[in-house]
Amino acid sequence: NLFAGFSGVGKSSIINTIKPDLDIQTADISDASQKGTHTTTFAQMHLLDNEHNTFLVDTPGIKGLGLYGFKKNEIGHFFPEIKQLAKLCKYHNCLHLNEPNCAVKNAIQTQNYKAIHPLRYDSYLTLIEDDKDR
Repeated sequence: NLFAGFSGVGKSSIINTIKPDLDIQTADISDASQKGTHTTTFAQMHLLDNEHNTFLVDTPGIKGLGLYGFKKNEIGHFFPEIKQLAKLCKYHNCLHLNEPNCAVKNAIQTQNYKAIHPLRYDSYLTLIEDDKDR
């Protein structure tokens, strides 16, 4: 099994929970960013179960992933909360950036965290801005 994911999300901490005797190095949440910190610097294979010959590979975090083959106006479809709010936008082709009467931007500006959390919107913006050719 391979354990992979973004940097600082807790992959090594989860492995330590599964098999505490591995005692993989982890770090606390950063006070400055309130996010996890990049601790694992190389891939390492750990024996989980000798009887069943089961191994797990802990990998360094991925700094970023991009989406290819999608148009900018399709990215919001992969965020259920944005897809739902988009039905209330004034324009059917709203990208939820600077358009007037945008339900997504309105939810962010009014801090309606039940509708959409700012970190989710930030992720959406990162994907929208990541590839200028979309």
